[in-house]
Amino acid sequence: MKAATSAILQSPESGKPLSLSSVSLQGDETWEGKLSCQDEVWPIKEGIADLVSPLELSASDARFREEYNVGSARYQEGMDWLFNAFYEDEGKVRNQMTKTLNSQGPELILDLGCGTGKDAECIINHNPQCRVILADLSIGMLAEAKKNLTAYKEQTDFLLCNGSHLPFQDSVFDRLFHFGGINEFGEKQRAIEEFNRVVKPGGKVVFGDEGVAPWLAQKEYGDILKAANPLYAHEPPLADLPAGASNVKIHWIMGNAFYLIEFEKAEGPPPLNTELTIPGKRGGTLASRYRDSKKN
Repeated sequence: MKAATSAILQSPESGKPLSLSSVSLQGDETWEGKLSCQDEVWPIKEGIADLVSPLELSASDARFREEYNVGSARYQEGMDWLFNAFYEDEGKVRNQMTKTLNSQGPELILDLGCGTGKDAECIINHNPQCRVILADLSIGMLAEAKKNLTAYKEQTDFLLCNGSHLPFQDSVFDRLFHFGGINEFGEKQRAIEEFNRVVKPGGKVVFGDEGVAPWLAQKEYGDILKAANPLYAHEPPLADLPAGASNVKIHWIMGNAFYLIEFEKAEGPPPLNTELTIPGKRGGTLASRYRDSKKN
């Protein structure tokens, strides 16, 4: 783990700063050691800090982690089938998705649920000046990603964590990317709140997963996909976006069977003049009409 990464970490449970101890270095990176605050201790093994919280995961998160730990070596086999089923080119799709980050210059980017590292490679190729922290709930997937990204060692770092309990301080990332996991998150709304929390004001969040587009969901096309995998029945969680989300866009990709949501972080909801008098007989203001609606 690089020093620049340890400097932005906090406890995923208490939110308190973490300090390094029992450090064993490999080059300029912490290879073995501990991150701690008060009675909390989080291990670092072979350069990867384990900050998964809570220690007892929800049933869906625990199952998700176990499936990917066991199946990480054969993960690409499943990806090959998926892209072939939609007659899509994997490299082209990943390039298009990561391009929506619009990353430029020496930015810090979180690739959450990083899989085997292919999205991170695209992100770096789009912006060679950026640095990417790859995080995943599965050590098996992180091991595959680390192996696949040896050529990008200087620009990458790796971390075990839960997307719903991120171990990062507020507003430290310029961009965040996540694709292909949020449908199965045990705490989906909390995860999106966490995405927003760790990104700087004005920064961008891009995330997505399976979900057949509305105009296809009730047709035979959608029925075929949902019969094979119930995750295709998921709808984009737009209602879970933070009030401060701005410049929101949704894309339908890969046969219109997957959604990709992008938004920029603002400090709060859009400004609204709630005391401006409304023309007409009824009169009043937005604020007064709202108050009256609460009385009824």
